[in-house]
Amino acid sequence: MGSSQQAVSFLTNLARAAFGLGVGAAVLNSSLYTVDGGEKAVLFDRFRGVLDQTVGEGTHFLIPWLQKPFIFDIRTRPHQFSSVSGTSIGSYLAPKTYLVVGYENLSEFQMLMRGFLYVFCGYPI
Repeated sequence: MGSSQQAVSFLTNLARAAFGLGVGAAVLNSSLYTVDGGEKAVLFDRFRGVLDQTVGEGTHFLIPWLQKPFIFDIRTRPHQFSSVSGTSIGSYLAPKTYLVVGYENLSEFQMLMRGFLYVFCGYPI
């Protein structure tokens, strides 16, 4: 009778430890986020709104319910524009193609997120 009670006690303690480890792993998993190469993150805080500080590449911590990261791709991309031009006298129209390489300004992303969260979600700017 004593050994079965010890076995039950051991299994109860083992179940409590496993449950505690599972809860701890879930909290740790929800408090980490990764920003890949060529990306930046803007953090939204429920009390302070969109934070001015941007987050670069790597794995970062956040408070799970309080903060939410919005990750943007900031790599340079080529944009191709085509137009047809010619002279008013001649009948020859030449197609021209322009290639512009640019990148996004992250302060514009923060301003965009502030406006989006205010208009659609009712959060303060």
